Amino acid sequence: MVSAHHRYIMEGEAETDRLRLKTEQVLARRHLDWAGLAPGESFLDLGCGDGMLALLAARCCRPGRLTALDGHPGRIRSVLERAGAHGLVNVDGRVASIAGPGSSGLRDGSYDHAFTRFFLEYQPQPRAVVLEMVRVVRVGGRVTLIDLEGNGVWHHGMGERLKEGLAEVIGDLRGVGFDPHVGRSLMAIATEAGLVDVRHEIEPYHRIVGRPDERTAAAWRLKVENLRTNYLNVLYPAKRHLAWVFDEYMRFLLDGETMTWSLLHLVQGIRP
Repeated sequence: MVSAHHRYIMEGEAETDRLRLKTEQVLARRHLDWAGLAPGESFLDLGCGDGMLALLAARCCRPGRLTALDGHPGRIRSVLERAGAHGLVNVDGRVASIAGPGSSGLRDGSYDHAFTRFFLEYQPQPRAVVLEMVRVVRVGGRVTLIDLEGNGVWHHGMGERLKEGLAEVIGDLRGVGFDPHVGRSLMAIATEAGLVDVRHEIEPYHRIVGRPDERTAAAWRLKVENLRTNYLNVLYPAKRHLAWVFDEYMRFLLDGETMTWSLLHLVQGIRP
């Protein structure tokens, strides 16, 4: 049983905590550098999550305006509170669920730069999201898409029973918008959305060989628990017999003999 409305599959009381654990400042700064964010530019961070990257971007682009956009009101409140505490007066926030052109409620051509990271993998219609990003940037403005390929699905050393159970769970989650391989599609999505001068790079992301460090382990525990709760209680309550998959998957991730990995695709294009 799946709700007719799109639900973020990672949503939960601890989701903001998980995002803070997984978001590394050094990596976020490098991605902003790669995107070419400059002082004075207006910047839209779509799917801002815990807001750490948005606040870094606000410092880079000031006095340019930064808008943090997310579908969860609590995360927008958190971003605005933290911006105020750091004296960042160039930050505003908007609660919106992006479902195609016009869905954000923002004006056409109102930003120099629209940016999203780790967001499109959870969207049932990522192309519609990118079309909205293109709409809100000015002619000559940039759209940056950063997302994963192989999220949670590339492993070495996993037993056949867990492989089969995990494949069933991932298959169900695909039905509610999750695409663990969306990264490989970003170049095509950018081109189909009409962006030009598109550039594309690939870099390693997850790389866990043996037992992960405690910060990584804590982030994965929150991730798997959020997924377990949403999958069993909200999305697919008729599949409670698959609860064992989440327990075994977490044990696998923490095992000293495990290897798991993914890639990150970075794509940027210009609105003609």
